[in-house]
Amino acid sequence: MTSVSVVITCYNLGAYLEEALHSALAQTYPEVEVLVVDDGSTDPATVAVLDRLPAHPRLRVLRTPNQGVARARNYGFAQARGEYILPLDADDRIHPEYVARAAAVLDACPEVGFVGCHYRLFGERQGEYRPQGYHLPDLLVENVVPIASLLRRRCWQETGGYCPELNSIEDWDLWIGIVERGYRGAVLPEILFEYRVRPNSNLSLVRDPDVYQRRMALLYERHRALFDRHVYEVLRGKDRQYAILHQHMQWLEQQVFNWERVAREQQQALEALSRRGAVGRWPVWRERQLARWRRIAAEQPTWVGRAQVVLRSLQRIARERARLAVRRLMSRL
Repeated sequence: MTSVSVVITCYNLGAYLEEALHSALAQTYPEVEVLVVDDGSTDPATVAVLDRLPAHPRLRVLRTPNQGVARARNYGFAQARGEYILPLDADDRIHPEYVARAAAVLDACPEVGFVGCHYRLFGERQGEYRPQGYHLPDLLVENVVPIASLLRRRCWQETGGYCPELNSIEDWDLWIGIVERGYRGAVLPEILFEYRVRPNSNLSLVRDPDVYQRRMALLYERHRALFDRHVYEVLRGKDRQYAILHQHMQWLEQQVFNWERVAREQQQALEALSRRGAVGRWPVWRERQLARWRRIAAEQPTWVGRAQVVLRSLQRIARERARLAVRRLMSRL
C-alpha cells in the first residue's frame, strides 16, 4: 500500500489547528502520517496548542522560523515520508474518506499527477464548488483545484515545489507546473474538503489589485510557453469572467436601489402613521400598500407577474386587517 503524508502548515492558527489535525488523523486510509509544520508562530495561544499536542505514533510536529506558507509547505514535503502528499491549511478540514479515494485514483492511473474533489466553504462565507475537471486551457484562466489535493511526491520535486514569491496563489502555480509536465489532474465528484473563509487570511491579499497583478505577472512568466500557446482561449475565458462579474455588479446595484426605495417607503409610512394617530392608521397603511402594488405591477413585463403581485398584496392587506381585528377584540376582553 502506498504511503501518504498529510502536511499541515500552521502560523498563529491555534484556534483551528486541532480540528484540522483531527480530520487528518481520522482518515480511513491506514498508511497515513501527519506532519504539523509550525511556521514560527508568535501567538501564545497557538504555541500553547502546539506544546500540548498529545504524542501519537502517526504525528510529527516540526518547527521552523517564520518563512511564509510556501516555504513551510516545501519544508514539510521534504521531511514527509509518503509517496503521495496532501497539503492542508491549519484552519481547513478533510473528510475521513478523502485520502483513501484519492490514493486509489493515483494508484490506478500513473498519468494522473494530482487528485482534487468538490469542496465546501464555511466560516465567514458559505458555498460549494463542484468543478468538472482540471483541464487546459481552463486551468490557466482560473484555479479551481482545492489547496488540499493529493499529489505525487515526484510531481512536487519535478516542478521545484511551491514558489515562495507567489504567496496565496502558489498552489495554482504548482498545479499548472504539474500539467505542464504531461500529467493530468483528476477530480472526485463529491465534497471531501472544507475550506474555511476567515478575516485577514492569505486569500484577502489576492483582492488587492496591485498585489494580484504582480503575482499574476510572475505566474505568466513562469509558464510563458503554456500561456502563449493558449493565449486566445485564456483571453476568452477572462472576458467571460469579466462579463459575469459585471452582470453581478449590476444586480447588486439594483438590489441596493430596491432596498433603499423600500426603506424610504417605510420611513414615509411611519411618518404618516405618526401624524394620523391610531384612528387613521389603517387608511394610511392601505394606501401605502396600494401605491406599492401599483409601482411593482408597473414593473412587471407580463400579466402573470402582475397577477402574482396583486395576489401577494391582497394577502398582505388581509393579514393586516385580521391582525387589527384581533387586536381590537383582545383590547375589549
